[in-house]
Amino acid sequence: MLDLLFLSDNLAISIFSAVFHKFVSSDLCGSSTNGGKLFSPKYPPGALASVLGCVVTLQLGAFSVVLETTLSGITALPLGAFAALMQPIHLAIGLVEGLITAAVLLFASPLMRLFIPAADTEVIREGVYYLRCVTPFYFGIGFLFLFYALYRAVKKPAMSVVLTVVSLGTRVALAYLTAGTLGVTGIWAAIPIGWVLADIAGAVYYFRKRKALLPETGQ
Repeated sequence: MLDLLFLSDNLAISIFSAVFHKFVSSDLCGSSTNGGKLFSPKYPPGALASVLGCVVTLQLGAFSVVLETTLSGITALPLGAFAALMQPIHLAIGLVEGLITAAVLLFASPLMRLFIPAADTEVIREGVYYLRCVTPFYFGIGFLFLFYALYRAVKKPAMSVVLTVVSLGTRVALAYLTAGTLGVTGIWAAIPIGWVLADIAGAVYYFRKRKALLPETGQ
């Protein structure tokens, strides 16, 4: 039950981060023709949202770990002392993550020009649009890497292959189906959708097969 709470808490926190970016900022992606409004130098509230989103979600994550660990009985530290230890650490992590995210999105165009000739303005514009659309949803691939590691650790590498097929297959299929009507927006949207669907598949398999996967724990 504890691992179910932990996973659901982290999923909820990650979704909160994406939603926070959406509603604190005026526009999540803008459009591919203007490179996206969010996190541009003309829209500083978007950069602030990236910092606050990371800080708030890391604080919530730290508190959920403290609460779940305390409820499990595996720590001798009182709730208050444990929280006082964890929250400042995660505040620093959240600030660093938020500032890095804000920097990437604020300076998306200069970063793209490090890899693409400045004359290729169309390619740079689409690259910036990709960054500003997909970056808030990178929690999806984070969970996917977590499941990859989990299934390799319990000697089920074939499940990692299945999750890769789900993720890539969904992305290719959705990109093909939506590109004609939504353009590049449909292609970029297919990427996080593929990640999240693979995450769901990994979580469902884990909770259905948990006793077989972790027989020594008795859970």
